[in-house]
Amino acid sequence: MLQAYSLGDLEIEEKCLKLIDEYGEKTLDSQGFPTIQKSTLNKIMCRESLSASEVSVYRAAVRWAQTQCERLDKPVCIFTRLQCEPTNY
Repeated sequence: MLQAYSLGDLEIEEKCLKLIDEYGEKTLDSQGFPTIQKSTLNKIMCRESLSASEVSVYRAAVRWAQTQCERLDKPVCIFTRLQCEPTNY
């Protein structure tokens, strides 16, 4: 999806988002989800059509934030997680 976005191919990006919507729970629980770009995370999390429970969305956001804290070499605790979590969704 990031490649489609960087190439400006909105049609491919929209197809990717529709697949993510359809398989929301699996997407959020996937091994690679915590490594996605923040811009991609924001696009996924704010979609009304995402087929996932609020609990799954929350847990995925926490997993993403923990991974980002680790990547930024910040200790993983509630305070740093809040600093690393996305704020635009």
